[in-house]
Amino acid sequence: MKLNAKQFAQALHEAVSQTKASDHDKILDRFAKVLAQEGALGLWPEIEKEFLIFAGKAEGKEQAELTTAHSVQVSASLVETLNKAAHKKLEIEKQVDENLIGGVILKTDDVIFDASVKTQLSKLKSELSK
Repeated sequence: MKLNAKQFAQALHEAVSQTKASDHDKILDRFAKVLAQEGALGLWPEIEKEFLIFAGKAEGKEQAELTTAHSVQVSASLVETLNKAAHKKLEIEKQVDENLIGGVILKTDDVIFDASVKTQLSKLKSELSK
C-alpha cells in the first residue's frame, strides 16, 4: 500500500514526538531509507510541509492562508487580530490573487473568511438581479 505525504509526515511526527532528541538523527536516517525503498523521496517537500503542520498543531498552532489582492506586509497587530477572530494561534502563509480586486480571504482547516471585494461585488450583483 502506497502512503501519501500526509501519512509519511504523520508517521515521522509520531516517531520524533515519542523519542529523545538525541535519537532524532537515527530516526531521520531510517525515515530517509524507508522513503528510498518506497520510491517516495520525491515527496519530501510535501512531507516536510505536512510535518510542520503536525508539529504546529502539537504546539497549538494552525496553518492559515491569507490571500490578498496585492502584496502586503503582515504586521504583528494584524496577526494578533486574526488570531482573536479565529480563536486560534495561526501560522500565516501569504498569497496574492489580483482577481480579488481588494480585501482579504483567510482560510484555515475549518473556516473560510472571505472579505474580498470580488465576493462583495458578486453578492451585490446577485441581489440586484433578483
